Amino acid sequence: MFCPSCGKQVGENDNFCPYCSRQLHATNAQPSNSAPSPPASSPQSPKAASSKRPKIGLIITILGTLTIFVAAIIYLAIGNAVVGIVGILFAIVIAVFLRRGQNATEIRAKQLAGLVPFFIGWIIMILIGTVLAFDPVVLVGGLLLVMGGVAIAAGK
Repeated sequence: MFCPSCGKQVGENDNFCPYCSRQLHATNAQPSNSAPSPPASSPQSPKAASSKRPKIGLIITILGTLTIFVAAIIYLAIGNAVVGIVGILFAIVIAVFLRRGQNATEIRAKQLAGLVPFFIGWIIMILIGTVLAFDPVVLVGGLLLVMGGVAIAAGK
């Protein structure tokens, strides 16, 4: 049961709201001529407020992850198994940390969810110049991971 005044959850047997002290159950001595008032808009819970935050970092990181994943599949198809498997593993690690970060309530866990793609993006960009002979698609994926990771770590 929810308080019609403040909207917070209260016990079924409570006569008064422990949060705002409003009487919850009408007594027989006080007939009610009007319909019960709708619950007042309660302040949003932290989860609801966080779901309305812009998720630019998440979107950018997902785009970077998908770019890396597609490039890894292409590398597997053309016969470069090592680069393909490493790319797929990077994409899986990023996806796991993003999922944990989105479900986390602590700020440090959310920041870690941004730092992992950030560092993996840098590793990918370093590999571009050494192993992959400058693949522009993978370079874009690495840049997106770095930018998305920074945005997530900054709370955006």
